[in-house]
Amino acid sequence: MKLNISPLRVEIKPNFTLLFEGRKIKPNIRRLSEMRDVLLDKEFYRKSDKRIKLYYMYRDLHRKDDEKIFYRERIRFDITVIPPKRLGIEFVKTAGHYHPAVKGKKYSYIEIYEILRGHGLFLLQKRDGNKITDVIIIEGKKGDKIIVPPNYGHITINNSKSFLVMCNLVSSVFKSCYRPIKQKHGGAYFICVDGIKKNERYENLPKPRIIKARNIKSMRGNIYKLFIKNPKMFEFLNKPEKYYKMERAGLLPKITK
Repeated sequence: MKLNISPLRVEIKPNFTLLFEGRKIKPNIRRLSEMRDVLLDKEFYRKSDKRIKLYYMYRDLHRKDDEKIFYRERIRFDITVIPPKRLGIEFVKTAGHYHPAVKGKKYSYIEIYEILRGHGLFLLQKRDGNKITDVIIIEGKKGDKIIVPPNYGHITINNSKSFLVMCNLVSSVFKSCYRPIKQKHGGAYFICVDGIKKNERYENLPKPRIIKARNIKSMRGNIYKLFIKNPKMFEFLNKPEKYYKMERAGLLPKITK
């Protein structure tokens, strides 16, 4: 599977080794055993081989010539591959997590994704204390860019019959917080083969807003190339207070409430 990530040379082999600029890179693998607490279909989990591989993550990728830029800007570039699978009555999904708040700020770190192959769903949920105040389900396809705004947790779902491959840019200075979603046994809603199901462990959930990924006029082209050409364009990844200024200026699509 060759990927068009200008100016990179990237290919994913059948054994999920990543050929990145001529280097062989083994993935971090998310197995079924790690997803026990976030699945809706417990019977499926009980009967299944816990070693099943669900998705593959390749983190902190960059050309050697670009290394100084990524380190200076404290940004990481990753690739994630989610093959088509079913988790019982659910479509295959990522474990889901939140980002911590920037030190001394009220906003959490931001992440931007780009779909390189296939199509899928991004479930975003905003947390205010113990309450979920907003849920967005974004439908994305090849070429679309999806931003995870400040204070939103997120889960990616491959609800298709083909591979979902995406890349992302995110701050390199924090660790993701998996515990809140794990404690609730999943996200606010489950995306199932027969529709969207509410997670009853959450109270007073808002109805999900289902939208299509919106065009980001200021970001035409692959996010890797854009970042190398103009790192300041992605300054908001480490300074989330800039996100709302860019939103008001029309540089980013408004999806938050």
